[in-house]
Amino acid sequence: MITNSVSHPPDRIWKCVRTIKGHSDWVRSLAISPDGETLASGSFDGTIKLWRLTSGELIHTLSEHSKGVFCVALSNDGQTIASGSWDETIKVWQPKTQHAIRTLSGHCGSVRAIAISPDNQTLFSASTDATIKLWHIKTGKLIDTLISSPEPIYAIALSHYQKLPSQVGQIDRQILACGGGDGLITLWALDTREQVGVLTGNLNQVWAIAIAPDNQRLACASGDGTIKIWHIKTGEIFHVLQGHSRQVTSVVIHPDGHPLISGGADGTIKIWDMETGKQLCTLSGDSPNSVISVAISPSNHTLASGYVDGKIKIWQRY
Repeated sequence: MITNSVSHPPDRIWKCVRTIKGHSDWVRSLAISPDGETLASGSFDGTIKLWRLTSGELIHTLSEHSKGVFCVALSNDGQTIASGSWDETIKVWQPKTQHAIRTLSGHCGSVRAIAISPDNQTLFSASTDATIKLWHIKTGKLIDTLISSPEPIYAIALSHYQKLPSQVGQIDRQILACGGGDGLITLWALDTREQVGVLTGNLNQVWAIAIAPDNQRLACASGDGTIKIWHIKTGEIFHVLQGHSRQVTSVVIHPDGHPLISGGADGTIKIWDMETGKQLCTLSGDSPNSVISVAISPSNHTLASGYVDGKIKIWQRY
């Protein structure tokens, strides 16, 4: 079912075209390959599954984690898959193999979020042990450990390679944002690995973070049922998006900067205009199950959503 909040042109009409069944537990994370051909799903059933996005055909099942999978990420070149688990490890895979080429150990809590750098050299992992770890992907070597607070970290996001404001002027640097149990979002400069800011004003858990392509705006999915959008330079909140009736579990921004997509425990996906903060439409499936993860294709025409019942829905824009 699709409910449009106002009258919209055809390019904002989305339809569920496929329901994929294969996981036996929560689909906690989704990622779409840069070419838009492959969907990766990570589940609490302990597996990562690779699917053909256009047909829903299962390609591979990766099943070497000993506990549930919280997060999955794909590299920009499509050659690396990384997964983080309740078993406190990160595994690195290649798309054409069904066995992990590397297991990264060092966290003493579940690995809740991961990200791969745009140059495909560094992997970032966030854990309930309140640390973020930086790893060299090719060697598996631990590069550094960042500690921002004593609270568990649930979400991380990397900025894009552009010039970002800093405390010492305009310099070329990349920012890592993290958030978790204390509701704060901490900003790290990766060239110095120092904190360069803290975004405040969110009073509930941060479940997901996304940074817009302009590197000026950051969105977070909050346990209070809202999505907050900050201006990174000033630290000010300039939009609070309200519409979900329960906690917001996931948020993504298309690489073009529009739209913003959120998934919620209320069983809905909402699509928002980043500039105005207006809700464009609401997507809801044929069951009341919570939406735990969302992903959008590079073409901006396909959405994937993961649910607590183990299903994945594919949505097409018409």
